[in-house]
Amino acid sequence: MRTILCFLLLSSLACGEAKVDPMIAQAVQTESQMQKGAEALAAKEKAEREAKAQAKRELEERRQAEIDEAAQLPAELPSDLAAACDAVTAAHDEFMKRGSERDVLAWHDGRRKALGHRRAACVTAGSVRAAACQAEALQHELGSLADVPRVEAARMVAARCLEKFES
Repeated sequence: MRTILCFLLLSSLACGEAKVDPMIAQAVQTESQMQKGAEALAAKEKAEREAKAQAKRELEERRQAEIDEAAQLPAELPSDLAAACDAVTAAHDEFMKRGSERDVLAWHDGRRKALGHRRAACVTAGSVRAAACQAEALQHELGSLADVPRVEAARMVAARCLEKFES
């Protein structure tokens, strides 16, 4: 559209007309204002996207810091792997029960099976230190994980303990 308007404007000037048609001038000006508005809107949307991405990165950093702080060894380590895995299973169950109503209801549906899987994963990992870390960390209230499904939050904690203490 702008190209056509410019062509008409230039052709009227080239033909010797000294005066520009006010309608053409108004159309060019309106189009220019619309383009500036579109550019401003695009810049605003880009800034909003960048702000959201930054907020997401900051939340993820807070979550990782909070998980790291909770992922510590207790003062006294369990005597063997069986005792450590029992503690993990109990702590996992309590952690899941402290979630949102929706998460708690979902937890009770498959609780026994999920606890069996949790215990099997603990035994398979074979690390008393990692299991002790998981039991300790799951006892903390992790506020930054409040909006994360409880199952995913527990997985994040367990994975961090395994990274730190698996041996």
